[in-house]
Amino acid sequence: MADKTQTIWPRPSAVVTAVRRQLKHTLGATRVPTRQPRAAVHKCRKGGKRLRSLLILLEPAYGQDALMAERQLRKAARKLADFRDATARVQCLDRLIAAAPTKAAANPLRMLRRQMVAHASYTLDPEAVTAALTRFHSSVHRVQAEIIGWPKAVPDRGTVRQGFENTYRRTRQDFQAAFDSPDPDHLHAWRKSLQHFRHQMRLLAADSKKAATPTPEQAALAERVALIDAVSDYLGEDHDLHVLEMFLHAGPFELPPATVAAFDAAAKREATRLRDAAFSAGATLFWRKPKAFISLMDEAGAA
Repeated sequence: MADKTQTIWPRPSAVVTAVRRQLKHTLGATRVPTRQPRAAVHKCRKGGKRLRSLLILLEPAYGQDALMAERQLRKAARKLADFRDATARVQCLDRLIAAAPTKAAANPLRMLRRQMVAHASYTLDPEAVTAALTRFHSSVHRVQAEIIGWPKAVPDRGTVRQGFENTYRRTRQDFQAAFDSPDPDHLHAWRKSLQHFRHQMRLLAADSKKAATPTPEQAALAERVALIDAVSDYLGEDHDLHVLEMFLHAGPFELPPATVAAFDAAAKREATRLRDAAFSAGATLFWRKPKAFISLMDEAGAA
């Protein structure tokens, strides 16, 4: 196995280097001016997800050190979720409006959008955002300081291979659970594990993107990453739709029955489309058992 893994699996030290680069980039995102609060929240959450995915990949090499760092970032990111949801709800409604089959079907949704944008929940408090970003910055800075103290001598590339296999196995299990019971909780669990798999696959495919003339194996890897990106987008939009449904049915403001009916019909159409697309692509991505998939990656690297 050692010979086959030389060109596909990075050394743990290389992954740590990627973590350090992402830490620096994410710390910079916390300094986005508060006149752009939504951009700052988006960049911090995006950077945090990439960091957590890389730390999970390092768990076989660094054990509890990697897991504790990942948990710190996960906890810190939760504080930013509410700010993100306010924006995501309106963006989700925009997608429903764009997908409406007729102008008559879209009009009630446009009226609903105006109400949502005018609602207090859509307005972000700059002081609250600044406080949340400051807490997030502190957590990221703490992880940055802790990584400096990590052991210099770590196991070989096989530990990264094992970390990747663990992520694939978990994502495949979550896919199967969501396919068997496609409720919001199972779909959300699949979405979260798929995000880690997505960022780890992007790390492995980095050389493919740089190649002027990709090999067939590199091209196949790039296609797989593109399909993972598509599934992640489907599940993300489905999650946003669920968040919007929960928000509206919680009764933040009174809605005419016709508006409620128009929204429910649009949401049902969109959820069916997104889930069908996600499950179809998921079946293509996850039909192999973990050992077989990792062997495929070994062969791609050895080619």
